[in-house]
Amino acid sequence: MRIQIDVRDMVSTPRLILLTLAAAVLVISGTTPASANTGADDALGHGTASPGPRVDSWNSNLVVNESEVFTNTTNSSVTVEFNDFVFNAARTGAPVTPFVVKVNGNNDFTVVAVGTTRTGYSSGLNSVAFGGAQSVTVAPGESIAAGFLDANANGSSSGTSVVSFTNGGDEIWYSGGRMARHSGSVSVDQAPTNGANTLTSLNRSYDFAITISSANSAEGGPAEGGPPEGGPTGQNLLVNGSFEETSNPNYATAEDLINAIGNNNTNGKFIDRHPDTDFPGWFTTGGNALQQGGLSQGGTLELGTSGFLGIEASDGNVFAEMDGNNHVQVVSVVPGQTLEWSLDHRGRNGVDTIAVFIGPEGSPTLQLTGDSPSGEWTTHTGQYTVPSGVMSIEFLLNPAAASDGDTDSSHLLDNVRLVEAG
Repeated sequence: MRIQIDVRDMVSTPRLILLTLAAAVLVISGTTPASANTGADDALGHGTASPGPRVDSWNSNLVVNESEVFTNTTNSSVTVEFNDFVFNAARTGAPVTPFVVKVNGNNDFTVVAVGTTRTGYSSGLNSVAFGGAQSVTVAPGESIAAGFLDANANGSSSGTSVVSFTNGGDEIWYSGGRMARHSGSVSVDQAPTNGANTLTSLNRSYDFAITISSANSAEGGPAEGGPPEGGPTGQNLLVNGSFEETSNPNYATAEDLINAIGNNNTNGKFIDRHPDTDFPGWFTTGGNALQQGGLSQGGTLELGTSGFLGIEASDGNVFAEMDGNNHVQVVSVVPGQTLEWSLDHRGRNGVDTIAVFIGPEGSPTLQLTGDSPSGEWTTHTGQYTVPSGVMSIEFLLNPAAASDGDTDSSHLLDNVRLVEAG
């Protein structure tokens, strides 16, 4: 079934009224858009209205739904924002990563967006943010489709199948295998990397969707929550670069979680004791000398809402205090790729010095040492070219020095970005 939606009739969907141009018609192909269940404008994928009784017997599964897609049938480019990832979890344990592809042809895709990997979900229906303020411009005649893999984006940590399905229905591009090592992977601007086995004519209705909202690209400027003016543009390769996201299914945002269970400080709240799975993307490592003696131990993130320490976040409503710990992410890359990075850094009690290390996983090298005063946020930027043969890099931020020597209570961090140079 193909559902044609003429935006001139969509009086109950304000965000789509932006498309009210003569003959502006958007086409969502499929059966029942997931927006009927979530209240979003529209969706890619089958949705979760009637969860199926089955789950894959293979442990590694990468799925693209080729039937229920978004096609731009207007005469103008359309900007599509990715809002929420909804899915029915028949099992828990393995990470689940949503993504979106441009459909180049039959069984031919290019990944255009990769969402936040989720681990702290519950059995049954889950609805979480796709991750970041991500969008794509869809040219006239182009189509995009939704997918997921039960692993990290780079294919690691695959352990068991998660999303339920019903046999029959949608046409599925499927890749994976019985073992965790059989997983495929996804990376922006690349075709999905096949797993051990690939099936191109499978018919299944997987219980997931990515909700979207759309606007004609001529109708306005960039979406809210994008990179700061003057900073690198493009999709952030880092997960949760502004510390706004949570993996805890009981809260919509990190700010909601901190406000609910955090500690009061000045005009905001902070949290420094929580499960490691509460916030996606970052992990911390120690080994830095502390003023009171000993070395930092790594552990959980310390995050504060705007008003914590009397300071406003530089982007969004949440920022981090580094607590003497290295803040680290591992990112899938392409050899020869040129990357641009930026971060907002601020001293807490005076001038703090941050060190940026980037390089092959396990051996990053120093890229910059930068000073930041306490009175304002300072943006540090740089560029990095991926060496030949390197497929993943370590992005490590080190609280190198504090004005009062106390690296355990210093170094504020926000709005960290790593994008492909363009």
